Amino acid sequence: MVRFVELAKASEEMIDGVVENVDRSTLAMALQGANARLIERVLGSRSSEEIGEVLTHIQAQQAASVAQIENARRQVAEIAAELEAAGIPVRD
Repeated sequence: MVRFVELAKASEEMIDGVVENVDRSTLAMALQGANARLIERVLGSRSSEEIGEVLTHIQAQQAASVAQIENARRQVAEIAAELEAAGIPVRD
């Protein structure tokens, strides 16, 4: 199974698949407290509109608990694992 932190080194195809298949609120929750490299990988090639949408969700969820963040990260990792099972490479 793909771990959330592994997305920092994931293929662009994997990142795109995750972003397309997870709702913005869950993605924003998962990115709270994540390291800068991971945030840059996930948001780096997104449109300014998409980035703004995720950042708005992050600001709205600032009081999230560790359990909520971990749950969101687990959901993102599950989507990545489903994409991997469908043949999308985790790494280039």
